[in-house]
Amino acid sequence: MRRAPGDTGKSAQCMILKVGESDQEENKLQQEKLKQALFSLLAKKGAKLIGVADLSGIVNGEMQMGVSVAVPVPKNIVKDLQTAPTKEYYDAYYTLNAMLDNIVSCGAEFLLENGYQAYANTTKAVKQDDNWCTPLPHKTVATRTGLGWIGKNCLLVTKEYGSAVRLSSLLTDAPLPAGTPDDIRKSAESITGKFL
Repeated sequence: MRRAPGDTGKSAQCMILKVGESDQEENKLQQEKLKQALFSLLAKKGAKLIGVADLSGIVNGEMQMGVSVAVPVPKNIVKDLQTAPTKEYYDAYYTLNAMLDNIVSCGAEFLLENGYQAYANTTKAVKQDDNWCTPLPHKTVATRTGLGWIGKNCLLVTKEYGSAVRLSSLLTDAPLPAGTPDDIRKSAESITGKFL
């Protein structure tokens, strides 16, 4: 290849680099659009907290991304739980779980329609062993998204609702931008009473 006098060939290298950067930026934009469309759908279905987690090293297989959703437990039910479980809590537990099942099922369907693999961790799909343990607890996905941290009560504690949330999750291979795990441990004193 002949070069013109004074041409070092650097402009061609810069051009190739810029095209590569442009492709990366376009991919990031497409990933962010997909995430926003998914989040919008999940919010319309009732999710109040939503996050994406990179579960590499935690789960096996092709679906290494997790989407966590949470809905708050109504304040009056939380307040009544201070004395003992109530019929209202029992009813809310099943109602919120059904709502969460619908939310993650709709999210998985959306991702499948967009050409990705997805699996909704519904109450019917999640299996527990004899010790009531599951292979991938919803709170693990939630902490990896940055929605909250595990408190002294061994529950997910969120900034918005404390531990008064019900959770669900889904797994996917969609290249969604992931949140950052919240490793900050909050003291009980800093949140006591805030969520009642």
